Amino acid sequence: MAGSDYERDLLRGVIQRICELEGLSNEVDVAGPLGVNPRNVAAWKSRKSVPWLHLEGYCQAKGLSMEWMLYGRGARKSSDLQMEPGAIYRVTTDQDAVYRISAVVHRLCRELGNEVDDATFSGVVRLLHRERIDNPELELSAGKIEALIQLVVRNGG
Repeated sequence: MAGSDYERDLLRGVIQRICELEGLSNEVDVAGPLGVNPRNVAAWKSRKSVPWLHLEGYCQAKGLSMEWMLYGRGARKSSDLQMEPGAIYRVTTDQDAVYRISAVVHRLCRELGNEVDDATFSGVVRLLHRERIDNPELELSAGKIEALIQLVVRNGG
């Protein structure tokens, strides 16, 4: 399934930000920092498909916020370090959990051949996030995600 114009625009922004961060002049060169073959970049652009898993790994390795990477807004770093006498605290945000859940749902939907619309995808991520708040050790299995997709489709989002 080819992605939407929205995903095409997201991908353009992501590629532009990676080029800026890495000092790259050629869009295909983002393959190196993402750890993929340059042909993958062309395929993502052709399919208008954001490489969620590669992007998540890149952002984690670089300590970047997915919100900044995707939309160019918010804090560039995913966490802030605050220093007080004798202590350093890492402040994590709830957005990091949402991005991890989104990446897993996206990957499993593709593996299962489920083509879901944006509202269904958002509904599944929202339900999993709420459940993860109550149960941080929640396993994101293919069966669970398939069941949630059916539940969201039945209830209209």
